[in-house]
Amino acid sequence: MPTLIQKGGLLFLILCLNFNGSTQISPSFKKLIDSYCYGFPTISTLDAAKELNTSVFIDAREFEEFKLSHIPDAIFLGFNKPIWKNLNKISKDKKIIVYCSIGARSKNIAKKIKQKGYKKTYNLYGGIFQWSNERHPLVNLNNKKTKNIHGYSKEWSKWIKDGKIFY
Repeated sequence: MPTLIQKGGLLFLILCLNFNGSTQISPSFKKLIDSYCYGFPTISTLDAAKELNTSVFIDAREFEEFKLSHIPDAIFLGFNKPIWKNLNKISKDKKIIVYCSIGARSKNIAKKIKQKGYKKTYNLYGGIFQWSNERHPLVNLNNKKTKNIHGYSKEWSKWIKDGKIFY
C-alpha cells in the first residue's frame, strides 16, 4: 500500500510533467504520424521548441494555413507550388525544421530541401497540430499571438486538442 508521501511524490511528478507544456500523443495519432514520417529524420516538438531562436523553421503548408497561424519567425515555402527562392537567404549550415499539419507534406518538402544541399534538415514530428497541442507559440500574419489553427480537413482536425480550428 503506497504511503501518503509516495502518493504525494507521484502527484508532484504528474503535475511537473503537465506543466512543461507536453501532451501525450494518442496511439492512433502516433500511428498516423509514423505512417507519413517514416524514413526521414524528425525532431520532436519539445526539442524543436528549444530551438526557436537558433534553427530556421520552414512552413510547408499552403498560404491560407500559414496566414491563420504559424510558428514564430517561420519562413513560408508552401507545398503545391513551393517558393524555393525563400531558401536563398538561409545558410546551408543552418539547422532547418520543416513542418506542415502533421508531417506528411513537410516530409516531402524536407527531402527536396536536403537535396538542395541543406544537410541539417528535419521534419517536425506531429507538425503544427502537435505543436499547438503542446501549447507552443503560434502567431498570425501580423505576428500577433494566436490560438487559431487551420484544421486542414474535418477528418484531420480531430487531432487538434488545443487551439481554435478554422478551415
